[in-house]
Amino acid sequence: MGDCSKTGTIMPLLNNNNRASAVAYIMAWTNCSNEEAENAVDNLLDSSMFKNYVEEVRKNEEAILELKRKEAKALTTHLMSSPTQKQRSSSVHKTNEYFSQTPKANQQRNKKNTMVFIDAESVAANRCSNIIGQIRSVGEISEIRYYARQKDPSTAAWKEEAKKYGIKAILMYGEPEPNKIDDKIVRDIYHILETNKSIDVFCIASRDGDFSGIVQDLRETYHKKVIVLATKNTSGLLKSWASEIKGI
Repeated sequence: MGDCSKTGTIMPLLNNNNRASAVAYIMAWTNCSNEEAENAVDNLLDSSMFKNYVEEVRKNEEAILELKRKEAKALTTHLMSSPTQKQRSSSVHKTNEYFSQTPKANQQRNKKNTMVFIDAESVAANRCSNIIGQIRSVGEISEIRYYARQKDPSTAAWKEEAKKYGIKAILMYGEPEPNKIDDKIVRDIYHILETNKSIDVFCIASRDGDFSGIVQDLRETYHKKVIVLATKNTSGLLKSWASEIKGI
């Protein structure tokens, strides 16, 4: 590619299927024609250098996911936001009340084996009724939680939905941070694994591919069923690891 390469910028674009931006970058940087830039991109895509780059990115992503799983496990004993018994009882009572339409014979026969974790930063509150409709056939619901920041206006509508359906709010304090909510959900899932052995179905409502690591771990290490409650924009990687996908 000669002076058109600038591979340090171009390869990440191509790895994210952003060919048009790669072509535009080459044209802007070198004054190449569109045809020359297209040819340069084709040559790079066929090169061993690009294939090695893609493989290295994949290995790095897997290493990061593994590190997150280990960090989450190590932090489960340091959870600082566990609810009081009164709050827990109130939330569980409302959840049980809503799902009381399940036949009593089934309620007596089945243990409460299912928990639902909602990433409110990536799933809008107007999907709550869809979530409730999908999980009613999954199992006996122990608890439903939604996760958000304390003063995030984009998730404020979840407060009313939580009251309506008896959903427990897990609200994080402080400024926005990358993966702040995601990491909290992962830590709580590992905490549940250690403290509530009756839970064998985990439902996760999110669009975020960062949860693929915990979903993989739940299935392969802990042999749990994981249902991803997915929108049309939910990460393909996350869905690929799910035991089951339910559209919301």
